[in-house]
Amino acid sequence: LYWLVGESTHILGHLHPDLQRRSRYRARATALAEKLGIQQYIGDLLRHQESWERVLKTFERIARGTPQTKGPNAQRVVWFIDMDAQTLEPKEQKWGKNERWTAGRKIAPTQLLYDKLDSFTNQDQAVVKSLRSRYRDRIDPRIQYRNDELYYDFAQALYLLAGHPHLYLVGRQQIPIEIMRAKPQLFLTETEQGIHLRMEPRAQRSPYVIQQETPTRYRAYYFSDTELQLAKAIGEGTHMPKETIGRLELLLDDLQEKVTVHSSLALADSDLPKVEGDATPCLHLLPFKEGLKLQFTVKPLAEESLYFPAGEGIARQVITTSDGERILSRDLLAEQSRKDAVITACPVLQRVEGFNNEWQLENIEDCLQLLLELRPLQEAGTITVEYPKGEKIRLRAVNSTGDLSVRVQKERDWFEVDGELRVDEGQVLEFSKLLAHLKKSDSPFVELKPGEFIALTEEFQQRLHEIEGMLQQKGKHWQLSELAAPALEDIAAELAELEVDAAWQEKLRRMEKAQRIRPRVPKDFRAELRPYQLDGFRWLSRLAAWGVGACLADDMGLGKTVQALALLSARAKHGPSLVIAPASVARNWIAETNRFAPGLLPHLLETSKDAEWVTQLEAGDLLVVSYGLLPFVEDLLIAKPFNVIVLDEAQAIKNRATKRSQIVMELQADFRIATTGTPIENHLGELWNLFRFLNPGLLGSQRHFNEKFAKPIQRDNDPLRREQLRRMIRPFILRRHKSEVLTELPPKTEVILTVE
Repeated sequence: LYWLVGESTHILGHLHPDLQRRSRYRARATALAEKLGIQQYIGDLLRHQESWERVLKTFERIARGTPQTKGPNAQRVVWFIDMDAQTLEPKEQKWGKNERWTAGRKIAPTQLLYDKLDSFTNQDQAVVKSLRSRYRDRIDPRIQYRNDELYYDFAQALYLLAGHPHLYLVGRQQIPIEIMRAKPQLFLTETEQGIHLRMEPRAQRSPYVIQQETPTRYRAYYFSDTELQLAKAIGEGTHMPKETIGRLELLLDDLQEKVTVHSSLALADSDLPKVEGDATPCLHLLPFKEGLKLQFTVKPLAEESLYFPAGEGIARQVITTSDGERILSRDLLAEQSRKDAVITACPVLQRVEGFNNEWQLENIEDCLQLLLELRPLQEAGTITVEYPKGEKIRLRAVNSTGDLSVRVQKERDWFEVDGELRVDEGQVLEFSKLLAHLKKSDSPFVELKPGEFIALTEEFQQRLHEIEGMLQQKGKHWQLSELAAPALEDIAAELAELEVDAAWQEKLRRMEKAQRIRPRVPKDFRAELRPYQLDGFRWLSRLAAWGVGACLADDMGLGKTVQALALLSARAKHGPSLVIAPASVARNWIAETNRFAPGLLPHLLETSKDAEWVTQLEAGDLLVVSYGLLPFVEDLLIAKPFNVIVLDEAQAIKNRATKRSQIVMELQADFRIATTGTPIENHLGELWNLFRFLNPGLLGSQRHFNEKFAKPIQRDNDPLRREQLRRMIRPFILRRHKSEVLTELPPKTEVILTVE
């Protein structure tokens, strides 16, 4: 009894309409529970819900009706529909890590009947109404069914799915379709004999009817009992004599309350605005297997999404437009005549048999030939061509690069290249799509969109290959090194336009200016450079003026050190410089500097202790550090900007994974030099890492370099890629063999020592 009193008081504390009394009951219930040591449950189950809580829960319920569409945990239900077999299959898809929907997990009919998956929307769940049993008259959720005894009433299911955002035709290409609900319509058309009556669409045994409007748009109809009775009475169509017109006119108002009526009986006297329909054929194209499917329609009003089979239907009817109801007049004979003219002008349509205003072209060559045949009709305005979403198609033969425009603009450490190929006045193709096609196919046909192609001439393809060799792809973007400027300038005259920004123009000016300078060895430099060494000094000076790195790769004994010292002396006033060398030759750098370069003050850093003085280095100072000491003075060197950095015996950084390699990549310098007699000892990856120091980004990422150069050259001995790589690095490597400069070397000195 005490428990009952406590629960009753608890319930009143949650549900009493008076807030003050509710509060008192709640306090009394709590006191009873503590005094008697009982636990109260029912009141919690019947807890009063504040109005704001009810509103919030309504929001949550509505929001859950449409699950999250994208994101890490997103999932959705997609319906795959086979219009021929009249079957449909729902699948639950999840948003994958690759930012694409998964193929999907099949949802069995029993899951739709008994389970409520989180991915189900209210519309998905409503399709359960279309489930049927093969062995029972109706579905009873209390009965446990097997999947093999359940099926969908196809027409009813599509009616319930009208407006669903994820409907696709079954097939490899999974074409999205649109289903819209519509009402059956009764048409009364005046003829010479009287009146012709028909229902659209024709009724079936089921009250649900699906009718195709375009290749990817369907209308779903539901016939009420009254509409079914009318449809059954009319059948495929009924003719009535003229004397019945008066009786029919009296019935129109009553009929219109029960069914949508389109009648020409009163159209002549109607106050509705009248519009003349355009008889121009409107061809719909969409992917079909490996080819295309074409369907003839007319689109009487360009601004409205109303389509009719060409030459079929009634001549005058009331339509609903975005501006309200209008009386549409169509010239059915003109529509049929224009349709026949198109077929006559397109031999492909004569060769391939069409059915019910539809042609199916599975062969890609037939498709391309059809596009070519349709092109002059489109240009003349004889037809319009649409994709399911209204996009036009074109086919254009490009005979030269004269329709190609290229843009070059600065993006961080790179120049980004894009552009467009002008197909016609209103159609362009992105330059990146041309290059993407070039990488994957040798075909001269480039697909602009599904079913849309252009043809490239052989000359144009060759030019595109030349341009592609200069570029590196990063994501959807194509990047160009400033060093490709001369090659691009050679092609510029053939382009419709080469648009460059100020940064590119500055690079060109700087490169051209660097090539014109005549560097001079400082007067106080004490070494007399031989002609090839003087050439090396000038070459280094021009690259320094250009602002790019240099690899001096002369044979051992040809004086790489003295050439580098001459450059360091000439640039001494621009700031302190750094030489990193093997420990065995570090002191030799100090000695050579003291001997030949009085304008430089050399400093050998031998220990990391008390090395803070490095931060005080000034113009004219030359710091020499061994590779072994780098990890211990890493922070000091990275923080200090240098004028010139010289890596002596630069093959020491050939392995990108080593600590020394990682450190030198972070050093700051206006000009970088690598001296080495063996720029490549084992494989091309060493060259890539060397140039990552000298000219970061020149050879792209390691993955790009391996795919474009290393694998084709080392595995396939590809001469094209070898030549492309040679052209890319040639401006930055100076390599002379002893045999080439033999006449400039001093006479060989022989010293004979006798050992006892």
